[in-house]
Amino acid sequence: MVGKVSAPIPSMDEDLRPHFKDYLLSRRFNQQTLQLDLSNLAKDEELSSLGIFPQFNKHAFIRDVVDIINKDIHMTRQLDLGSNNIMNLYEFRNLHLNNLVQLSFASNQLKNVDDFDNLQHLSQLVHIYIKNNPLTLSNNKSNNSIDNIISIIQQKLPQLKRIDDIDLKPAIRFATDIQTITLPKSLPHCVPHDMQGFITQFIEQFYRLFDTYGRSELHACYHDLCMLSLCITKVEDAHVPIRQYKYGSLLSESRNLQFVADNNKRISLLRHGKTAVLDFLRVKFPLTKHDGNSFHVDFISTANNRAIFTINGLYKEVDQDTNNPIRCFQRTFTCASTTTGILIVADHIMLSSATDAQISKMTHSSTTPSSSTQSSNNTNTNIDIQNQQMIEKFSQQSGMNIEYSTLCLQQNNWNYNKAAEVFLDLQNKNQIPPAAFNKS
Repeated sequence: MVGKVSAPIPSMDEDLRPHFKDYLLSRRFNQQTLQLDLSNLAKDEELSSLGIFPQFNKHAFIRDVVDIINKDIHMTRQLDLGSNNIMNLYEFRNLHLNNLVQLSFASNQLKNVDDFDNLQHLSQLVHIYIKNNPLTLSNNKSNNSIDNIISIIQQKLPQLKRIDDIDLKPAIRFATDIQTITLPKSLPHCVPHDMQGFITQFIEQFYRLFDTYGRSELHACYHDLCMLSLCITKVEDAHVPIRQYKYGSLLSESRNLQFVADNNKRISLLRHGKTAVLDFLRVKFPLTKHDGNSFHVDFISTANNRAIFTINGLYKEVDQDTNNPIRCFQRTFTCASTTTGILIVADHIMLSSATDAQISKMTHSSTTPSSSTQSSNNTNTNIDIQNQQMIEKFSQQSGMNIEYSTLCLQQNNWNYNKAAEVFLDLQNKNQIPPAAFNKS
């Protein structure tokens, strides 16, 4: 009489687990290299003699093996599971080896590349073996080439450096895939402490002169070899309401490199020298009234006796009949310290249409100043009066006009005696330009 022989039970009972664990530790684990070699366990005769028949194609057995490794061999750095007829990697999602750097699934029955999602928690894993699996064969189920397979695995496990014997290039990915980036708090201004006095005086003096009809006194602010560039941006498909105003003839002076392709025209639109710059600002640039409450200042550099900074804000054109358009501007200045004071050597003006919200805020602030603005104005009133008196006195005693007297005092941090010494020294050396004494 012939009867069916039952297959060995794939999971181990409690009596066999200690024997299996001892066997793995004594025969399969190298304590020097921390390598656990579990390859080809099904053909291990010593295990068979213990009544243990490894079946890695069964989830229950893999679950037992993973549990033993996690509890008793958790220090493993290299794990070899080759030639074990493993069909998928589902149970390995519970494998917790924080120090595992190398893992081999060579010569198994893996067919689906998505199985490697179950290994994403092994953050230290850098080398994996997958050769001689159905998914690596040219006629694999998904018709993916080995290069595609490697690329997909690398996307799933971006920390990998090698697959089989192939060195991988660093994966291109966003840092936000790994960790949350907390950006620093944005500040309304970025002005070094030692430049606050300078920038306050610069803005006050420059825009007072710039908003004056004719801008005739701006010559004291610019270097003889200065440059100026104008760029007007065109807003298309804006995500916020924009108030569009025409620029008229000023648009033809724009050096926007997106729209000016000809190099010769790009060069011709750059204004070189004080005369060309001032002619442009006096004749072609509309008369303006800037809103100081809208200004935001950021310093880029203060190296090599130069200050590079940007001023963002709003202004209204006041010499046109087209409803006094309000513009949004960004102005980048490069200023240099010279023997005659701090002068502008480069001036880049960028203009764009203001949003409805900006226009509304500007209109409101111009009619009803905020309490903070009033407080600031009151605080600075005495300082402004003192400085103005100092400028007038210095102009009378030195013979220089108001603009050059202001620059001399400003350059010397409003130290009257020091400014006088510098003036006398430069005068003795004949280094003060004749324009400084022109009071017409």
